[in-house]
Amino acid sequence: MARRTAVHVYQRSEGHVVIFYTRNDLLSFYTILSVCARRTGVRVLACAPMYDHLHHLIEAGSRREITAFVHLYSTL
Repeated sequence: MARRTAVHVYQRSEGHVVIFYTRNDLLSFYTILSVCARRTGVRVLACAPMYDHLHHLIEAGSRREITAFVHLYSTL
């Protein structure tokens, strides 16, 4: 089994626009994030969504897993 490492992921919205307008937007995002983590084998240790950017602390076995995870939740 590959060694797993904790990684801080930071993403800012294009043009610093608001990402979440309502509580339902945020709850939908958490659902999508959870599904994407399960599909890619990434473990989400912490998630801090801000109005125009996101912070995640994730645990992954490879850079490929991290890339797949971020790509998947960013494009759904």
